[in-house]
Amino acid sequence: MKSTAPRATTKVRGRTVSIILPFAPVPAARPQVIKTGHSYYPKRYSNWMKDAAHSLGQARDELPPADLTSAFAVALRFGIEPYRSVKRAWTKGDLDNYIKSVLDALTKFSQLDLKAGGDGYIWKDDMQVTMIDAIKVPTDEPNVSMTIMRLED
Repeated sequence: MKSTAPRATTKVRGRTVSIILPFAPVPAARPQVIKTGHSYYPKRYSNWMKDAAHSLGQARDELPPADLTSAFAVALRFGIEPYRSVKRAWTKGDLDNYIKSVLDALTKFSQLDLKAGGDGYIWKDDMQVTMIDAIKVPTDEPNVSMTIMRLED
């Protein structure tokens, strides 16, 4: 199935990269294990990862090459559709699972490029992230907004 995800919006200023994925975030899911011992991720999460990779791929020319040694700080804003039936001050999904899905998507996108002989993008692995600031907010226009800053060595 080919992804129809819209293109990510990117902006690079010095050591800072801003990226907006213009579609609803999906929290990371735990892999499902079948009787044979094989595992797979639920379709909703797998499709979201594909859409994120496709969206980032469309913006690859604007992304900086992977920095293999620096640490990074990441600020994330998850715009999530609010509950429709109940008045609550919070939105669906655990914040830590939303964070994991975005960091995993960026890492997977970079590692696929490195395997193909490219330079990768932003970082080699999300273990280079040493600081995270994240918030989820209710909105009628779901999206993921991220600001990634390379920290001084």
